[in-house]
Amino acid sequence: MSASQRIVNPMASGLPNTDCQAQNWAKKGQLRGHGFFGLQGEGLKRLTQVRSEPPPPSTSGLGHHPFKVATRVRIPLGALRCPNGISGHPAMRDTPPPPAATVLVVSDHVVGGRERWDDLGRAVRALALQLTAEPFDILVCDSERFRADMPPDFAELHPRLHVHFVPDYGSYAVKNAGVTFARTAFVALLDADCVPGTNRWLEHLLVGIRSDPKIGAISGPTAYPGRSFLRRASGLLGRSYTNPGAHGPTQFIAINNCVFRRDAYLESPLPEGMGTFLSRIQSEAMAASGFTLLFDPTASVFHDYEGLRMEADFRRNCGYGTIRTRLEDPSLPYAQLVRRGPVAIPFVLGGKLIGSWRDCIRCGRQYGVKGLGLPAAMFLSIPLHLAEVPGMLHAYRRTRLRDSAFR
Repeated sequence: MSASQRIVNPMASGLPNTDCQAQNWAKKGQLRGHGFFGLQGEGLKRLTQVRSEPPPPSTSGLGHHPFKVATRVRIPLGALRCPNGISGHPAMRDTPPPPAATVLVVSDHVVGGRERWDDLGRAVRALALQLTAEPFDILVCDSERFRADMPPDFAELHPRLHVHFVPDYGSYAVKNAGVTFARTAFVALLDADCVPGTNRWLEHLLVGIRSDPKIGAISGPTAYPGRSFLRRASGLLGRSYTNPGAHGPTQFIAINNCVFRRDAYLESPLPEGMGTFLSRIQSEAMAASGFTLLFDPTASVFHDYEGLRMEADFRRNCGYGTIRTRLEDPSLPYAQLVRRGPVAIPFVLGGKLIGSWRDCIRCGRQYGVKGLGLPAAMFLSIPLHLAEVPGMLHAYRRTRLRDSAFR
């Protein structure tokens, strides 16, 4: 078996092998309530194997979990190490084809050690399954304080993998530095705790952003893998804010799953030094510069899910970001209300609840939430938004959240 046959095994992930399959699943409405955009569940039985042996049968009862796929991919490639920390395969030193884009992989969590590099490695291996007409570079960028934890063979995961370390610790500063290091016109962002939901993820993003020079960024949907109601409802309530319900313009950028026009990003980088969940400042600045922000429902990713503790931390940071962004930028919607002080919190929560209920009605079926699950998700939004209040109070005091997994 050739090296390319070992590397490209999209069927081992239980994901659609072609755009046509993914689109057909979506059109036929298969797997609603059993997964995300037709990528999990009984519809997998319709798949036919191509170019590789079939995956081993699952013994967990969960099917082919998208977060366990990348660890099975074998990429026996050597590496060329350079003084500046960039690495690559020796066979590419002569005439490497120019990359169409750079995929920037960043971990926004404080966790270090093996767990951190396992996440980063899983994302890189998942990107090895991408089917694109042109080659692309993979850039892993991280803080210097995590350099010592990097496995010695990490640079060998992909022939176009580059690794950079920067003095900054905050994830927004690391992402800004990574985009600066990139040398391609387009830069896709993928968080380390995410894997693409289709092997055409990058291709979809590139086709879209190349279609119009006024498009500054394109985001895709994010879901939590699994069939439980809590996972589906949490994904709907926490991740559908960028989703207008179909392909089209959006006000927001999902910085865990998107592609940027590099010059547009450098003109309006992520805000640094204030914490995370503040990307609204960037999206508003980009829109003010005349760029269009789009949403592409075919460019989906699965985000790791760690239960209610993760959800509570996520919500605290959401509340912090909602208030802090408006204290910093008076041009944002409802900034004048927020600037009246903590007395505005009940009104902010009321607006958030209405927004979440609209998200449920607009996107519920896409996340497998329908029927009686829809009012249940609306009810769940109440305690989830109440969990944002501690973060809002920290934002008014302009103090950083303590004991948060996000950096």
